[in-house]
Formats: sequence, C-alpha cells, structure tokens
Amino acid sequence: MRAISAGSPASRAETLTIYAAGLVEGNVLVTFPAASTIFTAAASYHLSGSQYGAMFVPQVITAITASLAGAGLSGRLGGKRVCLAGLILDLASMGLLIASRFVLTNQAAA
Repeated sequence: MRAISAGSPASRAETLTIYAAGLVEGNVLVTFPAASTIFTAAASYHLSGSQYGAMFVPQVITAITASLAGAGLSGRLGGKRVCLAGLILDLASMGLLIASRFVLTNQAAA
C-alpha cells in the first residue's frame, strides 16, 4: 500500500483492506463471548462463571491500554503498522484459542 497523505483519498483496494480488517476484528471480538457454552460445558473446558469472566480481564486491560497508547504509537510508527500489529495480535489470540483445544485435559493449560 502506498502512504496516504492527509489530503489524498484512499484507493479502492485500501478501502477494501480496511473493511476486511474490520471484519476480521469483529469476528475475533465476537468469537470468544459466543463460545461461552463451549467454555463452560462440562464436556469441554468446564470453566466456572468466574473463570470464564476472568478470561476477559486481559482483553479489557489491553483494549484500554491500546486506546490510550494508540495515538502516540500511530504518530511514531504510523497508522498502518499499528493496525497490522493489532491484526497480528488478534490472529495470535485466535491461534491460542484453537491450540487450547488440544490441551483440554489440562484445565490450567487450556
């Protein structure tokens, strides 16, 4: 992607990329809460309500921290890099969710 100056309009490809990134982000943010029955079911993760709720503490802390640091990071690194870093971290969180399926017998690791 080319760098966009403040006054230049985004190309169609850039606009579609941002929309696709928003779709990915939305899917990541919806997947964890939507999987609540899987996380709390006795046949799978068997988490208590408190354990399930505690899963969201890092997400909330990270969201607040990223919101506070986002403008500064964007100024130093550029908006594209900050957006890509967020998408990479979302991909990592989904990978960890998938990987946790393979350690269901060890609740502490899952």
